[in-house]
Amino acid sequence: MKAFHIAFFTSIVALQSLNLANAQNRQRWCIPKPGVTDSMLIENIKFACDQPNMDCTPIQPGGGCPQDLTSRAAYAMNLYYQDHGEVWDCDFSNTATLTDVDPSTATCKFISKLTPARLSWCVPKPGTPVEQLKSNIDYVCSQPKMDCGPIQLGGECYDPNTAASHAAFAMNLYYQSHGNKWDCDFSNSAVITNQDPSVMGAASTLLGP
Repeated sequence: MKAFHIAFFTSIVALQSLNLANAQNRQRWCIPKPGVTDSMLIENIKFACDQPNMDCTPIQPGGGCPQDLTSRAAYAMNLYYQDHGEVWDCDFSNTATLTDVDPSTATCKFISKLTPARLSWCVPKPGTPVEQLKSNIDYVCSQPKMDCGPIQLGGECYDPNTAASHAAFAMNLYYQSHGNKWDCDFSNSAVITNQDPSVMGAASTLLGP
């Protein structure tokens, strides 16, 4: 049975992790969403610039960056995101978004690090009841753009035909598509792992016998 688990998670890696790696290995910047209120922009600037090692000098008067509130907030929010490096670090109470378009100007350079492919996977916690696993599958597969075909009869990830294996595929699919740590919760029945589950030890530990 463990051999089936390993093969199953190898399929997950092939189908999902490659897309995540491609998405991460590129430059991205964190900027405010359109329509964010001035009060939220000010709060975001204060939060980012109050953190350790955050140099907000360029958005101070005479610093070279535009002085309008949106531009100043964009610089500060991006500075924080680049320093921390995770997708969820560009959230700011749902007032931020990631862009592939460099917002830099001739006098104001927005830093951007090539985001490393630090892959992670969302899997069921050991001992999760079958009813919860099935509920997780139903939830994910009812969402728009969630392709659960691989775990349907005849799909390449249908075997092993267990609730745990199918739930792991569905939950990880949802997590990879959304990219936030809170998208791997599923009523506290999920856990994020940075171990590649296609490796025998990880697969055995995560799914059990």
